[in-house]
Amino acid sequence: MCGFTGFINKAGDNSNIGEIFEMTQAIHHRGPDDTGIVVCSFREKKIKEIDLRSDRNFSGNYHCAVGFNRLSILDLSPNGHQPMIDHEKNIIIAYNGEVYNAFAYKDYLINKVYKFKSETDTEIILYLYQNYGFEAMLEKLNGMFAICIIDLNKDVFFLARDRMGIKPMYYYHDNNTFIFGSEVKSFLANKYFSAKLESENLDEYTRFGFITGNDTLLKGVFTLEPGAYLTLSDGNLQKHKYWDIYNGAELLDISFNKAKDLLEEKIAESLKLQLLSDVKIGCQLSGGIDSSLITLITANNLKDYDLNSISIILDDSKYSEEKWIDIVSQKTNVSSHKYKLDAEYFAGNFKKAIWHFDFPLLIPNSLGIILLSEKARNFFTVFLSGEGADEMLAGYGRFYSGNILSNKYIWFLLKNAPIINNRIYNWSTGIRDKKSFGAVDWYIAVTTQLHPDTLRQIKPDINFERTVLKRKEIFNSGSGDFVRKCQRYELKTWLVDLLMRQDKMTMANSIENRVPFLDHNIVDFCRRLPSAYLCKIGSNANKNTKIILKKIAEKHFGKAFTYRDKSGFELPLTDFYKNPEFNSWVHDLIIPGIKNRGIFNYNIITDLFKNTDKLNREKVHVIWSLISFETWAQLFLDNEK
Repeated sequence: MCGFTGFINKAGDNSNIGEIFEMTQAIHHRGPDDTGIVVCSFREKKIKEIDLRSDRNFSGNYHCAVGFNRLSILDLSPNGHQPMIDHEKNIIIAYNGEVYNAFAYKDYLINKVYKFKSETDTEIILYLYQNYGFEAMLEKLNGMFAICIIDLNKDVFFLARDRMGIKPMYYYHDNNTFIFGSEVKSFLANKYFSAKLESENLDEYTRFGFITGNDTLLKGVFTLEPGAYLTLSDGNLQKHKYWDIYNGAELLDISFNKAKDLLEEKIAESLKLQLLSDVKIGCQLSGGIDSSLITLITANNLKDYDLNSISIILDDSKYSEEKWIDIVSQKTNVSSHKYKLDAEYFAGNFKKAIWHFDFPLLIPNSLGIILLSEKARNFFTVFLSGEGADEMLAGYGRFYSGNILSNKYIWFLLKNAPIINNRIYNWSTGIRDKKSFGAVDWYIAVTTQLHPDTLRQIKPDINFERTVLKRKEIFNSGSGDFVRKCQRYELKTWLVDLLMRQDKMTMANSIENRVPFLDHNIVDFCRRLPSAYLCKIGSNANKNTKIILKKIAEKHFGKAFTYRDKSGFELPLTDFYKNPEFNSWVHDLIIPGIKNRGIFNYNIITDLFKNTDKLNREKVHVIWSLISFETWAQLFLDNEK
């Protein structure tokens, strides 16, 4: 697990070593064990590895530069140094992530007379590229990754991201330069880049808290989409898709019990692959069924291993999952470490969390992940978590409600019950024609935590129709029944942003996070399951969402554990807002900043902050989203540290 950044000066300007060094230092937290910088020239077919002790003022005819920070996981020796250069000094690779099946190809490559100098998956990927070509290489990889390959023989630059978007990758492209990196903050040190707000995307951010697709809140900055790669050759940038989430009509002809057993086997197989490491591994244990199953299966795989789990707990019993964490710890016999997230930590690390995320944070519990990764460093460098199960297996309540609303008979009844229908419709204001309004509009709308009336108070000129254009396109492009469309929609929208929060909050403290549920083979299997195995209409939403995984959990942990009300990981924000340090900072810097920026109605946060005790859940989130945005704007747009 690492981070890399770089640029290609399209106009032919020579690489500035000081500039690439600053860009690399900006993401040093992603890989504190080693740093490397390589420059090259497509024109002159040459590569130079920079000696950071003596080449700081180096200048030469090199117009491309790549900087790398390494978090050593496999082969802890200097042989794993990156960027890595092939034996003939024509190809450069910079790679962030883990490819779990890489070593299955090593003997084949040795037989093909490739000579290895390390025990890293990086070198295997390099030789797979040389043997098969870039896209064919990507198709063979099982893992989480962002990969950059520069091939001077072919005059081409490649940049790829893993299938599910577990690892981040951003790029910026104009007439002068192409900039790329694991985190956007590295771009700020490049002379050709200036952080400017992309106002076209503001309405979507205001409503949903993140931008879907490859757009961002920064002008000219894009995310490389999951399952995609870029090529840049002779100034021509092209995007390619090498994998996508299964979107066909074919379903598996399989009984529920057989599907349940197969799913458990596949999760165990994924976990076994993901235990590959030369450093200590542990588990993130929230007490929910997803992380609990991961912890249980990991413990079963590592019988003689001193397995540690890390958990965040809260003082308020209304939010605490400590009881369930303790049950799992006792059953699995892991060494459990629990840490409290309090108002002081929240106040002291709010700004840090925004900085590390690169964008405004949608979810407050991101502060818990930062604390979790900070404490985890005392016990291990890699941890396993349960991200992806809710999106893949229909775990959210909105799957259940949307499934009901999508039933044409139920919808007919609701349309003729004005009180109920108006409540549903009003939540999705912006659909002007009530006749065209349906379950899809409702489903997309409820993924925001703010009512349209509240959104109008925050941003009176908000364009509701524009906020949902991309999202409706994604939803309606799905095949199958409503539940399967919801499943695909969640995997392509909410999950991608969730994975970025998980990656950046853990890498802020140099911790690698692995997500066994998101092995693409498991995703493909779950996409072909009958919807009734995931979610169905019944008398109890909790028992009729994520059905198949809950049956697996019930076998191991019992009914009381499995079917308790879903709590998520909410923070007692009203208590945290009262912290004197946080309160003063908001009044002294954030509210004046919101007023001066002139984008949002600053009066609303002024009024809300006067008496946080009387706020409902929605108003609490209004405060969060406005503070989050303004903090980000000051850090990135104003460049105020």
